[in-house]
Amino acid sequence: MALIPPAYLNSVVSIGVEGKNEKNEPIFKSLATGFLVGKSVGEKNQEGQQAFKLFVVTNRHVFYNKKTKQYIRGVLFRLNTTENKSHHFRISLLNTENKPIWSMHKDEKVDLAILPIKGNE
Repeated sequence: MALIPPAYLNSVVSIGVEGKNEKNEPIFKSLATGFLVGKSVGEKNQEGQQAFKLFVVTNRHVFYNKKTKQYIRGVLFRLNTTENKSHHFRISLLNTENKPIWSMHKDEKVDLAILPIKGNE
């Protein structure tokens, strides 16, 4: 569970991979978007802060290649701050057994994926 400012809940996330520019320097290459959804859990702490479970919601095809039937190993998330800066976070999408840590809709026609996020990582 994470304590995060309410302004960051229900925010857009840019999902991408690391690429290279013409100078062979690492760059963020955007592939898709998602959005954060927070669900409050438990009681507020002594400072009045609420704990949240945090999820990223996006399309299934962002994390799973239907043609090759392969799961994407990892992505980068870019989040913008209120100070007009952005931060990149490397996110692994598979556990140690190469199984997805995210959930997908049971109906294969529904292009939906939900990834739980630990706010302190």
